[in-house]
Amino acid sequence: MSANKTFSAMLLLFAAAAAFSASGALLAGMPEAAGHFKEYIAAAPTGEHPAVITAEQNGTSAILLRADGDWSDPASILWQWIPSQASELTAQQAKWFANISDVKPVMGGTALLTVASGGGVALVRMEDKKVLFLGFAGGNTHSAALLPDGNIVSASSTGAFLRLFVRSDDPSVVAEVTHKDYPLTDAHGVVWDPAREILWAVGEKTVAGYRYQGTKEDPELEALYSIDFPEGLIGGHDLYPMPGEDVLLFTTNTGVGIFDPATRAIEKVSGHKHIKSISIDPGGAVIVMIPVEQWWSDTISYFAPGEPAVGTYPKAKFYKARWWMPNSFSEPTNE
Repeated sequence: MSANKTFSAMLLLFAAAAAFSASGALLAGMPEAAGHFKEYIAAAPTGEHPAVITAEQNGTSAILLRADGDWSDPASILWQWIPSQASELTAQQAKWFANISDVKPVMGGTALLTVASGGGVALVRMEDKKVLFLGFAGGNTHSAALLPDGNIVSASSTGAFLRLFVRSDDPSVVAEVTHKDYPLTDAHGVVWDPAREILWAVGEKTVAGYRYQGTKEDPELEALYSIDFPEGLIGGHDLYPMPGEDVLLFTTNTGVGIFDPATRAIEKVSGHKHIKSISIDPGGAVIVMIPVEQWWSDTISYFAPGEPAVGTYPKAKFYKARWWMPNSFSEPTNE
């Protein structure tokens, strides 16, 4: 398949997920969302699914794969970004992307926001793989979020900080990216909440909330909230919206929780341990990356017990995987 046809097919998959998501239930709070999640992880996935975007560390790349394909077949690859082949990156900058650690569709699916444990942060346009932003966070970077003015915030676990990048209107400006750091113990995940104009972040044992203020050129994060995990949850990892619900899912070393931004309540909803990423499609199919070798696996699985894997990629070291679909929590369509 040609590059143009592959990209067109990818856009159609994303558009189908967007239409499906828009037709879903009204936003729900904690009790309903918790009930829905427990139903989803107990049921077999049905219907068609979006593609899957993966952070693959053995080949150091972000790979978009068909959900219904044989991942050992190269035809299942819809799109791939390989930092060492990106013309905008020097050889040294490409090394920043050792151990890619997160992959998020942003800007309505026209771009990918990706980070790596090596410290790299990049915004990549899907159509031509052009790097629109490149920064270095360091400190074992685990996640990032795109803010409404185009600035970017990342989370670094070993460094224990969030880094707020001022994104230049000139994407060629890379060497001296303006940034500010904010402490958060074992920072792992970040999500922008436009309804409340709050950046939510997950750390070792808290969900933290920050007001984003100032100007695009001189922004600030003001710490507002620090909500402790309930008993039985420790070691926050992934933080991601639950489609159709006004809540955020987060994974930890000891289980899965749901966070309600409206009430700032947290509920433990599963005792499954060490889940590195979690993602739900509009039909309720839950995919997870659970490591089988140290922190990685060659397989992305459905959460539902007894179900076959979404896919296994030979010699892969997957760290995270997400359905390639709109993030209506952070980027509402106003439809």
